Amino acid sequence: MDKELEVTTGGGVASTYRLPNESRTAGSLLNDWSALRDRTSDLHTEVADGHQAAREEELNQRTLAIALRDPHDLVQELGDRGLSWATVARLVGVSSTAVRKWRRGEPITGENRRNLAAAIAFLDLIREVSNPLDDPGSWLEMPLTDVATVTAVDLYAADGGKLLLDWASGRRTPTQMLDSFDAEWRSRYAADSQFEVVSDDEGRAMIVER
Repeated sequence: MDKELEVTTGGGVASTYRLPNESRTAGSLLNDWSALRDRTSDLHTEVADGHQAAREEELNQRTLAIALRDPHDLVQELGDRGLSWATVARLVGVSSTAVRKWRRGEPITGENRRNLAAAIAFLDLIREVSNPLDDPGSWLEMPLTDVATVTAVDLYAADGGKLLLDWASGRRTPTQMLDSFDAEWRSRYAADSQFEVVSDDEGRAMIVER
């Protein structure tokens, strides 16, 4: 008689799989084990998708709560956390000129208000999954590998931090994270051994010696 294997996911959903009886022929066993492999692979994908959806909902709820505060206070909070104004601009998806205007008290649109709140929610969440993160400003601007210039803020600008949260929680290796970001990152963002391009506080690019 075949044995049964019960697998319970993090959500408490139990799935029962029938294990092949070892007394069968080799061909029959191979077919059964192949079918079981496919079913467990589907379950792994379902769990991973569910986890991602739950984390995105958590990020969304935190964003909405933070967005209730004065948006100009959110700008100042990002600065107080050690982020340069150029980095704040990249996280929000605006120019450094726009951030300067906000610092002078000029109006902030609803979309940018949400983006400011989302950046703070992301920093809060990633600190929880990768504690300690004492200096988020320098971490965001730090190259993620010695062989390329890709930084954490590059990845955040691309997808709102989803890849970074996957990596910080141990669900992706650094290489897997960068491959998902850009399959050609090794050549497209190859590091220069002598010089690098950085941004000053006003967002102006300049070349400095390493």
